[in-house]
Amino acid sequence: MEDLARGEVAARGPILRLSCKLLDYKRALEDADLSKLELESFIRNKDESRFLDLNNQIFIAHPDQSDWDLSKLLSKMGEVWFRPDRLIFMKKDGRDLGFFWLKEHQLIGRKVSEIYVIGIIPSLQGQGLGKKILALALRQIISDGFSEAWVYTDESNERALKLYRSFGFEIDLVTEL
Repeated sequence: MEDLARGEVAARGPILRLSCKLLDYKRALEDADLSKLELESFIRNKDESRFLDLNNQIFIAHPDQSDWDLSKLLSKMGEVWFRPDRLIFMKKDGRDLGFFWLKEHQLIGRKVSEIYVIGIIPSLQGQGLGKKILALALRQIISDGFSEAWVYTDESNERALKLYRSFGFEIDLVTEL
């Protein structure tokens, strides 16, 4: 339920769920220039510290995603939806740039993949990597056989909303925390 944060804490407002039908995206995502980026799936008992360091750097002042410790991560990993191969680091030249974490929802009559968390390290934000990591996440979702994706973001996160809308996501639910 988290997304691209810049380290600013805004007053908590409505949380928006955006959805996107992916049937028309496969070809467009195949054309995206992602060649110099490497993907690496999370490995249990190896990548916990790596994830926590990266997560806490990206979301330093985010009200829900910052200050994670091992117990919080292990709690999330204990959830029924957790799959280590859906927590994916994005790297270039051996350096972690960010990550995305996918969550599967089984609904009556359909399956939806949620982009549960997505983020880029702060020093690299604003360089187009958000588009690339979102394209990589959507490519993974499509290859997993999903035709619909969700992402949640705070109503005040204008950068994230602009990014998601540029990929065809539309608001389909507004909730209050």
